[in-house]
Amino acid sequence: MSVTIEDAAHELADEIKRHEFIELICHSDADGIAAGAIMATALYRTGIRFRIRARSRIEADVLPDSAVLLCDLGSGLADLPDSAMVIDHHNPLFEGPMHVNPRLHNMNGDTELSGAGAAYIVANALGDNRDLCGLVIVGILGDEQEMTGKNKEICQEAIATGIIEHAHGLCLGGRTLEEKILWSTKPYFAGYSGDKDAIISLFAKATKKKEENHSDRNKSLDTTLVSSLLVMRAIPYAGYDQMCCLYGDTYTLTRETVSDAHTMSILLDACAKSGASGEALAVAMRAPMVPDEAFNKAHTYQMRIIAEMNKLHAQYSVKTEDEPLSVFKTDESPLVSDIADAIWNSYPRQGPIAVLGTTRENQVRVSFRDVGAKGVNLGIHASELAKKYHGFGGGHSSRAGATIPADEMNAFMADMREALA
Repeated sequence: MSVTIEDAAHELADEIKRHEFIELICHSDADGIAAGAIMATALYRTGIRFRIRARSRIEADVLPDSAVLLCDLGSGLADLPDSAMVIDHHNPLFEGPMHVNPRLHNMNGDTELSGAGAAYIVANALGDNRDLCGLVIVGILGDEQEMTGKNKEICQEAIATGIIEHAHGLCLGGRTLEEKILWSTKPYFAGYSGDKDAIISLFAKATKKKEENHSDRNKSLDTTLVSSLLVMRAIPYAGYDQMCCLYGDTYTLTRETVSDAHTMSILLDACAKSGASGEALAVAMRAPMVPDEAFNKAHTYQMRIIAEMNKLHAQYSVKTEDEPLSVFKTDESPLVSDIADAIWNSYPRQGPIAVLGTTRENQVRVSFRDVGAKGVNLGIHASELAKKYHGFGGGHSSRAGATIPADEMNAFMADMREALA
């Protein structure tokens, strides 16, 4: 095993340089798209031909025969061929020699380094690609990581060189203040998220309050005042931690076509998950103009999540003491992970949650969230249980998911409840 992740990155970079053409496959979420774009740009600059695609999951037996580089994917597959090249931060089951993963170097892959961060280290082993560090911030935000460890190191270097500008403000994605609230699912604001008329009314109240407190009658909106009004209206059902995260660190990406990191994260995530990974990759790889279609896709996707949250909000209740797992059901099976994130980031955290949705193929997708108080690594546990019940799963220690045949789901959930009890 290499001594440091930088050593592993240089070994992988040497292997990459041996190939004239590489099949590059990245995960279809914000972190995966950012990781894929970092490596695609680095390959282009190195003169290596490639084809890049985004996938929600992969299987070892359907990989192309040519050289394959997996970004934010692959670590959880024990049956990958040793020839595969993997850049990832999930729980490592792959034992091939070309594997860059923070977990193999005593780093926390859930909090200290994302897939985009690992790709950035490999990219800089290929050449000087430090201008791509803005995409690392996008990956950090997309996977809800912390600004600690390698993440902090990369961010501080980027701030020092002016590639990223750090400030404080509203930690929501969108091109305007209205759009930031309209799209908001982390947290979800009942009565405001997705409701343009309610937001306009909120702005009118904020303007009136400002007029009452300023003799110059300046009618411009005050973001802090709007944030305060949102908190006041959300506090009857929201958790303290969620409201504290509403306003905080913001990052301007001076080299990217979308300069606000939170907006870039939502844009890449929503486009990739709605089947528009091409648009997402184009944005991340600095296409000269961000297509309106990309923002339209993001808008539609966020509205779908909010529509489901509106239904679930009406049913939301406090978990009982004898129930170790709060379960929510949705008709939108492709959205279970995003709905789980929205619930987790909007309501008081009373214990682990699960969101279930049945697919057209008579399978059930389930997404879990937890703080790890019981010492259960959700990613590992979901993967092992899914195999037991003829499905597949995986993820992080506190964020994981699985897809299980419908007739096996009750037994699968019973085992998960027992583990979390």
